[in-house]
Parts: sequence; C-alpha cells; structure tokens
Amino acid sequence: MRKQIVLVLVVLCLLSMTAAAEYSSMPGAVSQIIYDRYYGCCVTGYVNPAYGNTAFVAIQNDGTNDLVCLQNRNGRWSYAWHRREVMPQDGMEIVLVDRSYSNYGGLNLGTAFSIREAVNGCYETIWEQQSGEWHIRAMLYVDTDGSIVETFRIYSDGVRYTGWDANGGSQFVAGSVQDNIRYFIYSIFPKNLSTLRKKLSTPPAIPDGTLTAQNIRFSGGQQYPVYSGPGEYYLRGGNGKAMVSTNDWIQVFGREEDWILIQYNISNNKMRIGWIDDVALPSNAYVPDLDFTPIICHTAYTVNVTDDPLNSQAVLTTIPAGAEVDWLAALGEWAYIEYTDAEICRGFVPSNALTTDQPLPASSSDHGAVPVRKTVVSHR
Repeated sequence: MRKQIVLVLVVLCLLSMTAAAEYSSMPGAVSQIIYDRYYGCCVTGYVNPAYGNTAFVAIQNDGTNDLVCLQNRNGRWSYAWHRREVMPQDGMEIVLVDRSYSNYGGLNLGTAFSIREAVNGCYETIWEQQSGEWHIRAMLYVDTDGSIVETFRIYSDGVRYTGWDANGGSQFVAGSVQDNIRYFIYSIFPKNLSTLRKKLSTPPAIPDGTLTAQNIRFSGGQQYPVYSGPGEYYLRGGNGKAMVSTNDWIQVFGREEDWILIQYNISNNKMRIGWIDDVALPSNAYVPDLDFTPIICHTAYTVNVTDDPLNSQAVLTTIPAGAEVDWLAALGEWAYIEYTDAEICRGFVPSNALTTDQPLPASSSDHGAVPVRKTVVSHR
C-alpha cells in the first residue's frame, strides 16, 4: 500500500512538472524558474541563441502564447521579462529556433533566433542581438511546403517587401517601425504590401515658424489619449477617441505645464498635432517650455480648424466669420489658435483667415512675416 501511495505521488509530481521538464535542453535552473512562475503551463519552445547569456522560453496557457526571457549573470539564470504581444495568438503552439551565424532567409545573422508556429503555413519573425538588445530583422511567411514565399526586411528607415504582392519582385516602403522586442506588437505589424503603404510614414519637415519640433523615441508599447489643448477639457479629435501609440514616430514641440505638444503618425496620409500628458516622456528627454503670448484676432471668413496642417488638413471644427480667437504661434502659412465656443479647442487655420490690428511675430527663422490680413509685419 505504501509503495502505491509513493508511486501515485511520483506520478503527480511528474505531471505537475510538465512545464519545467518538457525540454531536456533547458538548464535545470531555467526549468525551475518556469515551473515556479508559470506552474501548469505548457512549454512549447526553448532557445539559447549562440549559447549566450540570454535564453527564451515559449509557453502556452489556456491557448495564450507567451515569450519569457531569462538572463545569465555570473553563471546564474534569472527571470528578466515576458511579453505576450510579440507572439501570434491564434491557438497554435510556438516553437523557437536558433538562427545564429546563418544566412537564413537571405539575412547574414549574428546571434539570432526565430519565433514561429509549430506548423508550416505561418509567419516567422527573426530576432538578432544588437548592442545588448534584441531587434527584429525580418518577418517571413513560410508556406505549407516550408518554402519562404514572402519577406519583410526591417530597416531603420523602412521595410523592404519581397513576394507575390510585388509580382515576385521587391519594393521598399519608407517609414518608421518599432523593432525592439520589448515593444514590438505582432498583431499590428503590417503583413502585406498595401497595408505597409497605408500605415508607414516618416516624420515631416517642420516649416518655418514660431513652432519647432524634435524627434523623440518614446518607450514603446504604450498608448495615450490626445487632446487639442493642454488639458482633458479641450476638444478631443478622432471623434473623441484620439490616441497616440508610442510604437511609431513622435515629434515633440514643447511643454506647457504638465502637457506636451506632439505630432504623430496615424497613416501615410494622416497625422495629428495635439497634447498628451508629459508622463509619457522618456526620463532623459529635454523638452523646452512653450511660452505662448496670445494675440487677439478675428476670423475674416468661416474657416475650418485642423489638427493636421501638414498632411490631410482634416477638419477638427469650424469657426464662423468674425469669431474671436487667440493667435498662439505660426507654422509656415498656418496659424496655431485657441477658440472657445461650446467647447474649447486649439488647432490650425490658414494665417490669411485672420485679421488683427496688432502685428504678429515673424517666423523664428526670420525668413519673413506671418501673413495676416490687414496687418503689415516687418522682420525682427
């Protein structure tokens, strides 16, 4: 009887250790970490690229895939982070493959590995270690025969697509892509040429004026609500749902109290300028204060206000002729204004839509005056 009890206990113990014991190549310390943190999960993949100090474990729990990263410091493995967002989530199990020092997919790889489903007919992401961090080099589509039939190669300034969408050739789409494994989101990466063209864009040149901007790389994987002015009581674009994702490029004009004025990408033909909480800023980012000195103006005619003056010029709201507005700044031929009606908002109108009895400041680059009707403005 005692032997039967012991046997049952051993079997139960072995079953409970499924997560830790499924891959014999996993070091015992790694297995124990996975068992302790993810008891009851199923380990589907393990890789230690080039036998370095970083290892990855693919696990599945209730149909959800997760990637766990572990670090080896001074001979001791420890948990580093995990991210579900970097994995496909269609129910299939995920395997991890060491691709180090290979020419896989036409890529000359260093220390690298891939994430892919356990069957063919799937996408595969290739990750390479660069300066201590892991960046995506490419996304491949592997057909049911195991052949690579589509390739998305990721560069700092865009993506080169090769495959049937380009009639077997290749096309380069300029734009910004989040390539860091800590912030990459598999579900939103464009997986065909037409979507690449729609989503990718590059930061625009800022025209002469009293507003200037700097490109700042934010911590990825975050979203923040965007308002037309520095506060939640300002009109919010996007039908009241305007949001910025930090996985794309963001330009920052400056700060007003606890808010920052930014321009960000929505698609290749639409951007938005608006305000977000300055808690989004990276800790080491310097952003100058925006010292607006409002000048009272009136609209010369009924005019549309936009939060995208440099691209789509989509309408945010409309101001009737003769309405009083505060001129805040200049952006090329656009005036940045504040207007209060049923709701307070900030946005851009053509500068020649304004009238004033008071001169407005010339552009910050001294290339000329802001063109305002009924006003003669000289250079500084």
